Amino acid sequence: MGDVINDMDNFNDVTEESPRDPDADKDNANQCKDKENKEATLSKSFKDEGKTDLDKLEHPFSCPNETSDLRLLVEGKPLYVSRVVLSLVSPILKSLLSMKGNDDNVEMPLSGKKYSHMVEFLSCIYPDILAPITEENAEVVLDLADNFQVSRLVDRCEDFLVFDISKTSPPPHPEKIVRYLSLAAKYELPKLQKATFEAAAKMPSDLLENIQAFWDLPAVTTTSLFIRRLKLFEKSGKTIRCKQKEIQNHCSLYHKGEKNEGNLCTKCYAQIGKHAINELQFI
Repeated sequence: MGDVINDMDNFNDVTEESPRDPDADKDNANQCKDKENKEATLSKSFKDEGKTDLDKLEHPFSCPNETSDLRLLVEGKPLYVSRVVLSLVSPILKSLLSMKGNDDNVEMPLSGKKYSHMVEFLSCIYPDILAPITEENAEVVLDLADNFQVSRLVDRCEDFLVFDISKTSPPPHPEKIVRYLSLAAKYELPKLQKATFEAAAKMPSDLLENIQAFWDLPAVTTTSLFIRRLKLFEKSGKTIRCKQKEIQNHCSLYHKGEKNEGNLCTKCYAQIGKHAINELQFI
């Protein structure tokens, strides 16, 4: 005990005798401030790490509400939904739910599905949301709509894809055309197939053939595409020949003294060439 008192006395003596250094006090203050900043950063980091991905998501299905009576488990995370809504839009989900019974706390796992994809799908079928079909979500939603046999949603996806591939400014990219041809064949979408055939038939063949996925398409698809392209060439050739005959008749009547080889004047030759270029520019 005496040693402790002596040590404290010695400490007090040294403290009283030692002059205060202003620079040292400033350094100590800076060190304390740095330490506080580090601790605050670490504390925030620990809080962020404690949050799950679900905590950071904001969508109508992340938390239960007055209409939700079912939890879909997708990739281990819950989606709170209404059995009535799912049963009305999908015969597949209606069948699955009927096997689950009418328990108040039904939980139904959906294996092989992605959480983000299911959120997109649910957003498109809920009547109070009805999220639009876009280029970013169309293929994801189409796959789930086909899987769950939501026919109206399949139609919405097809209508959007037809609109998207039919745009001429800017013209569709060859890879998009091949991808849409694949979707049309996979999901049996006749309107999309027709629109995509039209776009593909007007594109140079080498641009499509240089895409590996083109050769993965069903043989009936590639054959039909080349036949469609051949018919377009035949149609253009017939139109050009009719125009040529019309111009020749005009030239023989009004440009008799200006004819060159082939019974056409230079001006009429140029008109035929211009018409041919215009007719073939999209093939």
